[in-house]
Amino acid sequence: MTELRVSDRFNALDSDVTIRSSDGVVFRLHRKNLHLHSDAFPSQEEGEIVDLTESSDVLEIFFQYFYRQPQPDLTNIRMHTLLALSEAVEKYRVFSAIEVCKAHMRARMSSDPLAVLAYAAKHGYVDICNDVAPLTIGASTMDAINALGSSTTFAAWALYRDRRVEATTRIHDLLPSTIVKHKGGWDDCEKWWQFQAEISRYLLGHPERLLDIDEAFSRYEDLLEECDHCQKRAANWRGKSALEVRSSFRGRFA
Repeated sequence: MTELRVSDRFNALDSDVTIRSSDGVVFRLHRKNLHLHSDAFPSQEEGEIVDLTESSDVLEIFFQYFYRQPQPDLTNIRMHTLLALSEAVEKYRVFSAIEVCKAHMRARMSSDPLAVLAYAAKHGYVDICNDVAPLTIGASTMDAINALGSSTTFAAWALYRDRRVEATTRIHDLLPSTIVKHKGGWDDCEKWWQFQAEISRYLLGHPERLLDIDEAFSRYEDLLEECDHCQKRAANWRGKSALEVRSSFRGRFA
């Protein structure tokens, strides 16, 4: 006979509710706590074990919100655990934990932008969607499908990304004409063409780099060396490009 695995933290002797995780760990809890802190917890017949779809590592954190004790520290938990916990508190309407999970999901925007976007879109958190969306435009279509699914969220993301990718092309259309002729009457010198080519190569296929357009110009400005004519032209192009980027990213995702 398989030995029953029971949570060390949640093994109350006076328990009147028994929960089993998806990986077979039992949690002995109190019905009044579940009803007090959740609006959507499944009902239970006397003596019945309630099976949940969440894993034990998620439920170990989840059930801490049902008791009078310090809340768990979510700072260093793995992303997939945080995401599963965030989904659980939404599913069972544990209001004391929803805002906490929202804050921690927002804090993971830089490291896991697609996962955060999928979560925020699913639960209607428009502010998080709009904040994290710019960080996702460098993702591949396959990664976006895997994270967002074949849904209206993916369609919205694809349209959002396309508008930002188009900005890369428009930046090249903003190339200013020569302000002052070079010595000998030339519009351009070889330094300019190398500079322009490197900017184009840096941005090509990387729309996320538009988020720091100044970096694109700064990393190659030394190529212009002491050519004042090209430096003035580059400054003009840089300013116009920054305005274009601000305009392109002003639109909201949701």
